Amino acid sequence: MEIVQIDKEVLVTLIDKIDELIKGKEVNSSEEELLSTAEVSKLLKIKDRTLCIYRDKFQIPHLKVGRKYLYKISDLKQFIDFNKK
Repeated sequence: MEIVQIDKEVLVTLIDKIDELIKGKEVNSSEEELLSTAEVSKLLKIKDRTLCIYRDKFQIPHLKVGRKYLYKISDLKQFIDFNKK
């Protein structure tokens, strides 16, 4: 094993670039793409508040990242299929 020394500034730059790559990484399956509350409301043609009610009643699965709620496309498809019946 070889030990390599690098400047702190270089390390910080590398870490920042890795973070950018991770954030910009595309998911292989479009069904695993995450949509925001605004995107889901527009897609389902409902108000944001209605979506919040569905979310709070656990009718639509969601993820919470910080203060932001995100929804998987696959979960939305299941929600739509279930409510068509």
